[in-house]
Amino acid sequence: MKKQAVPLIILTIMLSCMHSRISLVEMKGILSTAIEESHEKTTINPDGPLNPLYGYIYHAAGYVHNKRFFSPEIKTDYTLRNIGNPDDVQISYEFNRKPAKDKACPVKDHSLNINQYLYEYHTQLIKMFPSPGEEINIAVGRNSSFTKFLRSENAKPYTAQILASLLLLSEGVNIPIGVSTINQQKMLILYNRDKTKVHFRINMRVITKIIDDTTCAYNLQGEAINIIKFFVKYKDTSILQEDRIQEPSSVEEFRSGKFLNTPRFLIQMYIHEFIDTEEDYIQLAKSIYTLLNESLDVLYMMDTTLESVNEIEHINDVLKKYFTVDLSHNHTNEYICDIEEFENILDTYAVCPFIHFSQLPVYTRVPMYIRKTSAFIENQIHYYSNCAETAILSLFFSLAYNPESRTYTTASMPNASSDLSWFFNEHSRYKQTINNKMHRDWCKVVADLPCENICYINNRNEIKSGIINFLYTVIEITGESTKTIKKLQKIVNDIKISPYINSYTEDKLTRYLNDLFKRLSCNKEVTVTCKNIKKSPENNQVDVFGIIEIKFSHNNIQGGIGLSFNKGHTYAYVLSSAVTFTLNDFNRVTALKNKYESIKKPVGYAIIEYITKQTDIFTMEEHLAAFIQKEQVQKIIKKGSTEINEIFVTAKISSVNYKIILVTNMLIWSITEELSQDHPVIRLVHNLLGSVPLHDQNTREEIFSALRYIKGVHQLYPNIDFPTGHSLGIECDTYELFCVFSCILDMDNPKVLLQCLCKYMTITNSACFDWNPLTTKTLSERIFNCIFSQRSINILNRLQMRMLTFWKHNPSVRNWVNLSWLIYACNDPNPSKEFILAVYKNIDLREYLPVQDSNIAGSTYTNALFTIMNMQKDFEEIEGLNHPKIRFKKVLQNARNILTYNR
Repeated sequence: MKKQAVPLIILTIMLSCMHSRISLVEMKGILSTAIEESHEKTTINPDGPLNPLYGYIYHAAGYVHNKRFFSPEIKTDYTLRNIGNPDDVQISYEFNRKPAKDKACPVKDHSLNINQYLYEYHTQLIKMFPSPGEEINIAVGRNSSFTKFLRSENAKPYTAQILASLLLLSEGVNIPIGVSTINQQKMLILYNRDKTKVHFRINMRVITKIIDDTTCAYNLQGEAINIIKFFVKYKDTSILQEDRIQEPSSVEEFRSGKFLNTPRFLIQMYIHEFIDTEEDYIQLAKSIYTLLNESLDVLYMMDTTLESVNEIEHINDVLKKYFTVDLSHNHTNEYICDIEEFENILDTYAVCPFIHFSQLPVYTRVPMYIRKTSAFIENQIHYYSNCAETAILSLFFSLAYNPESRTYTTASMPNASSDLSWFFNEHSRYKQTINNKMHRDWCKVVADLPCENICYINNRNEIKSGIINFLYTVIEITGESTKTIKKLQKIVNDIKISPYINSYTEDKLTRYLNDLFKRLSCNKEVTVTCKNIKKSPENNQVDVFGIIEIKFSHNNIQGGIGLSFNKGHTYAYVLSSAVTFTLNDFNRVTALKNKYESIKKPVGYAIIEYITKQTDIFTMEEHLAAFIQKEQVQKIIKKGSTEINEIFVTAKISSVNYKIILVTNMLIWSITEELSQDHPVIRLVHNLLGSVPLHDQNTREEIFSALRYIKGVHQLYPNIDFPTGHSLGIECDTYELFCVFSCILDMDNPKVLLQCLCKYMTITNSACFDWNPLTTKTLSERIFNCIFSQRSINILNRLQMRMLTFWKHNPSVRNWVNLSWLIYACNDPNPSKEFILAVYKNIDLREYLPVQDSNIAGSTYTNALFTIMNMQKDFEEIEGLNHPKIRFKKVLQNARNILTYNR
């Protein structure tokens, strides 16, 4: 980097760009402002792509977020490495994520022009949205970033014209902008249409650092050069249209998500992130209007050719699309007013700031914070998963929330720490983005606190899970009195002397929480309940695990959050996340839906999708929402891996739970394909895995659940240090195991199911898992009906051999499985005698099974008992069985006990 002398003029260098996006109120002002008034008042066409509402909706829906972080055309950079000792009981991992090293995947098939375009598109997407955190961001520390160039002294006066040129290029308008070498200097030049006039000439070497009063360091803006070249190169959109990459002309095309790959979407979203004032947006619109009319003036003066006629026609079409004349004020702002009305309806139900689980802060990875120096240690090895800290953040958002003003305040916490007060001064606005910066700011509140009662996992960072530890943290940062601390100490003493938590101690804890949270809460209509309180099994930690539920009430509307404390993990959830609209509100939302379903324009498609999905989010219970998400993902995957963009317009991919749904369903539904590192599903799953804190054991167990059923997983994901063996180094007795086999069953493919069951049995202790699919009622019968649809004795014998091999020390589990299969087979209206006899031979009951452990069948299986009794003679005549009469008696009695117990 060469140093050059500069005049003694103070040059302002924008080292970072903080942006506050344009509000709905400002958008009204933008759409009402005259862009040109010489003859008639010209304003921005509210139906056209210049309407800032597009950026607002697209950002809220997470479209560019999904594209940047999860596109299979991008390979996000991360590694998960085993850093523990071979003898460790629990494997330790180092997770290293480097967004600055994300790359577009190289083109393998050069026979299609569209592949080269997609490579270049995603390269520019990464450069324009570097996003060093976990939320979309255009600011980055690189000296050659596009945003730094636009904010530089060289380019700042011409920013509106540069962005206007790129937007018009994305519309196929021939704007003469490009980089040329003049006197050995790279210059960005914008000409008029016939290049007889220069609008600006910008030196592409800009100041990046002031060395002293007379010397600066310069840097060539290579990223900006390449971005501009991309838009110039692809102003001819014929390549895109071959692959139907175009602006949607129907709601079905909108839902396909293909428009996400257009240059216009790319620059539209960049403009949304970059421009943060009403004035700057109006200046952009004026620049666009000027460039279009200037092009027309020049073209009208040129000789008439077919090419010039077509170009004039195209520019006039763009003018009509972007601008309009003499619209009434009401119609100009109609769309924005409708979005305002819709969001105001939702906000009336915000008794707690979290109406729906998707609004909760999501735990992430944060660096270690040293309070003495007020600094973070940025070395990746010192990052940790902040699940407990994020749960506490969810609580404080709820306590500090004022449902009247819809803001956050610490007014009810008069002795709050200076860091806590500072945090809510910085983050006082309701419905703000919970990003990486906010997580770091929260670290400054709760990390490395001096209170000795607070237990941390590592160097006074990473708060240990536990209700008592959580309460010490709350007391410390709110400055509660000595009296409050002494009350808590009495509860701790009660816990110490008792081997378990009795009802007296639980009631005492509940009363304590109610008193504490009512004092601290801005909304005094708050009640707290405790559930499943259990003493910590660790001898060196006096603490309890369980659930705390905090319910708020306001204007007869209720809401709240729950906090779940488990060994090694804490998380928050929303209580009764489904909102029930009043009849009036239901009618208002329905009227808005009906209105926009009939508007056959891109803005109508965007608004109806936004209203419909937001309504679904807030009116659907979490388990139902998860089921719908699973159905949507499976429907998309069935269409083939070329339709993956459809996933990106379905929902914002942010919560860990949704990422698990995506990983599970995409992998399982692709299990029959030839998978390689270049397969779109494998690439997408790679990016999904890298977006969660993989060094956290709970997260790994949940999101890795489907990986063990995929062939060659070590080769597919070489950046993940999987241990050798069948279980990938993790236990899998989680709800996600149920989800995996539920997904496998949805495929209705007996061959795949058999393959996955055989792999499952190889996992250590899999016979005894609570979520063993062969002993879980909702799965076991579905498995039986799928895998034995043809009542194949060969398949039966194969599974028996697997169970005898891998579950040889679990005869009771084998008997449960075989007894359930006997009941299902005998309950068939047309039972197969041969198959039933084959199943019966595998049952070797020497004792009565405990019926309280049974959930395999219920009272609806009456045919089974009759069939078993009618086949007594056949069973007793099977050759080679010891004590046939006693065996039959035990089988019949166990079957009868099960069916009676589950009546």
